[in-house]
Amino acid sequence: MSLPIEKRRRVFLAYDNSEISKNVYQWAKQQIFRPNTDHVVLLTITENGEGYVEPGYLQGFLSGKWGFEERQTYLKEASQAAQKVLDELSHELAAHDITSQAIVIKKEDAGEAIVEATKELNADLLILGSRGLHPLKKAFMGSVSSHCIEKCDCPVLVHKGQPPKAKLH
Repeated sequence: MSLPIEKRRRVFLAYDNSEISKNVYQWAKQQIFRPNTDHVVLLTITENGEGYVEPGYLQGFLSGKWGFEERQTYLKEASQAAQKVLDELSHELAAHDITSQAIVIKKEDAGEAIVEATKELNADLLILGSRGLHPLKKAFMGSVSSHCIEKCDCPVLVHKGQPPKAKLH
């Protein structure tokens, strides 16, 4: 029996279109998401379009040589590309009787944006991948997963991002 959306478990999946997040999504689809009882919130934070546009296009944006109009066009296209990827994942989940919504947030601080979204939308669980930064790099750059573990009000599941193992049925 299918539960109404307001009674479903709200599972957030932070997604950045990297191989790690693709693996985490596949794993969560197999191991965590429950048909007819979960509502999955697919969340991506994009400040510069990384992961959703061609690397050369990203370099042009980051170079600082573009004018205001070019930068705005780029950001709009990057946001649309991110939304398209999340919408495709939503359609895939719908085929498995899992309701979902796709949210693209344009913000520089991914960790803080994820924490805010989980609080505002009452997440029951947050799932995200870990890049496994070198300790020195993590000390200078910080870690999105560490920030979420510390600041989120809901449980946080951090996956190392390796491909899911085949099910033995």
